[in-house]
Amino acid sequence: VQPRSPHFHYGALQQPQSESWRFNAGVEDAVGVGAYFGRLDWQTDSVARVKSLVAGGPAEQTGMITIGDALCSVDDVDVYGQPLCELGKHVLGPSGSVVKLTFEKCTTGERYVTNLVRGKGVLTVM
Repeated sequence: VQPRSPHFHYGALQQPQSESWRFNAGVEDAVGVGAYFGRLDWQTDSVARVKSLVAGGPAEQTGMITIGDALCSVDDVDVYGQPLCELGKHVLGPSGSVVKLTFEKCTTGERYVTNLVRGKGVLTVM
């Protein structure tokens, strides 16, 4: 049985569930950063936004990432407006690896960059 990451939902790539999309990591040790992405009720666009944060996870620990912030790029690869089902292959990775995320604040439109350590139980923010 494959271990499950608390940082992302798993399941079929094409199956939306409650306006959130599930990601299939495809590899046993692929984990996320403690953020769930989806489409929020007030959205008029198709941009992936932070829907919730895992308590104590790397994304929450930054103190920067908030609900509604838009994901713009992952490791300098533009993902702004990409289908949500495509994000898993960019955001998920080996536990302990560092990922560079660029977000756009939902309140101001300002962009910011944060480097997070992926992983279940890895709570270090770089």
